[in-house]
Amino acid sequence: MTSEQSPSLSAALLSLLEGDGRDPLDRIDDMVEALDRAILRDVLHDVSHGMAAQTLARAVIALGSPLLQHTNLPQIALTLEAARAYADSPDDKTKQAYLERATHSYPYGPGDGHLGLDDRGCEPGSGCTSGAGTLRQTANALGGDTALHALAAALSPWLHAHPD
Repeated sequence: MTSEQSPSLSAALLSLLEGDGRDPLDRIDDMVEALDRAILRDVLHDVSHGMAAQTLARAVIALGSPLLQHTNLPQIALTLEAARAYADSPDDKTKQAYLERATHSYPYGPGDGHLGLDDRGCEPGSGCTSGAGTLRQTANALGGDTALHALAAALSPWLHAHPD
C-alpha cells in the first residue's frame, strides 16, 4: 500500500477496535464516520449488501445483547433478530425487514430517523444517511467502554476473516 492509498475499511475498523489509545466514544464516532462513508460509496456504485452494510449489521448485533440487558424492549429484540437474519443471509428481503424493525426501535438500528452525530448534521460521515449513527446512540446508553468491548469482541474476528 502506498502512502497515497487509504487503508481498507477492515483495516481502519480493526485499528479503531483493537486500540488506538483514544476515548472509546471517539473511536466509535470514527467507526460511524468510516461506515457511513463506505456505505454511501457502495450506494453510489450500486452495491447493496457490501462489506460496510454487513459490518454495520454485525455491529448492531454486537450491541444488541448488552442493550437488551440495559433496557429490555420488545422492539429492540425484534430489530436484533432481523439484523441477525440479514447478517446470515444478506439480500433485499432480509435488509428490508431489518430496516423496518430498526425504524420501530429508533434510535437502535439503522432505520428511519435522524441518527447523525450531533456536531455533524446529515453530511457524509455523520452516520445519518446510512444509519451508522445508531452505534453512537447505543454507546451513549451502554457506556463507551462496554460498547467498544462488545464491538471488538464481535467484529474483530469477522473483520480479520473478511478483509476487503
